[in-house]
This record gives sequence, C-alpha cells and structure tokens, in this order.
Amino acid sequence: MFRTPAAELFRRAAARGWTVDASHPEHPVIPGVSLAFTRQTSQQVPRDAEGLPLSVTSVLVGGKDHYEYRRDNR
Repeated sequence: MFRTPAAELFRRAAARGWTVDASHPEHPVIPGVSLAFTRQTSQQVPRDAEGLPLSVTSVLVGGKDHYEYRRDNR
C-alpha cells in the first residue's frame, strides 16, 4: 500500500464500488470501509503536481461507521 501511488490506490478502491472522499486531499477517507489515509510528511519524498506525496504515508482503520459523516460532506 505504501509503495502504490495514491492515485492508483484510490482508483482501485473506486473500482471496487467504494466511495473515496478526497475533499481533504491530505486526509482522504473511504467511509464505507472506515479507512483514512494521510498524505502528509516532512520527509523528502516524491510529490505530485499539488505537492502531495505520491503515496499515502499512513492509514487509520476506524470503527464500522467512523467516517460516515464524511459520506455526505463531499
């Protein structure tokens, strides 16, 4: 996961039918499976055109409905 480019990771999630909420680009989430990602780091890593790391830097697995509030706030 940490070597897969974030854009590819989120395309794969969408292909599975999951909603990817990237309204906060540094902290995208997948509400239906309660996964949250961080794309922030102070390390020198390759970055995309928006300045975000190409890959995610951490993943949080939340409870079943942890990110449901983001489902309606896209």
